[in-house]
Amino acid sequence: MSTTERFPENGTRLLPIRTVTTEERRNELLRKLADYERRYGCTSEEMSESLRTGAYDTIEIATWMYDYRSLKRLEQRAGRLAAGAPTKIS
Repeated sequence: MSTTERFPENGTRLLPIRTVTTEERRNELLRKLADYERRYGCTSEEMSESLRTGAYDTIEIATWMYDYRSLKRLEQRAGRLAAGAPTKIS
């Protein structure tokens, strides 16, 4: 089905789905985190620690921390795969 086909029930267009490899997703997250770190002048780990003490709380920082945690989960799963261990998607 192409992305220009429409659902018969409501006539909406389908959105394209982009499949990415683990390495592509990792690189995307690393680029995003590097941008946040440059803008805020601290590492993602430092910002994560600051949030535990209530230092910052904005939508952008919440998004940053979501990306940071996504990268950590992705790297943990990749490590388990490399070690031959079964993985659980969380």
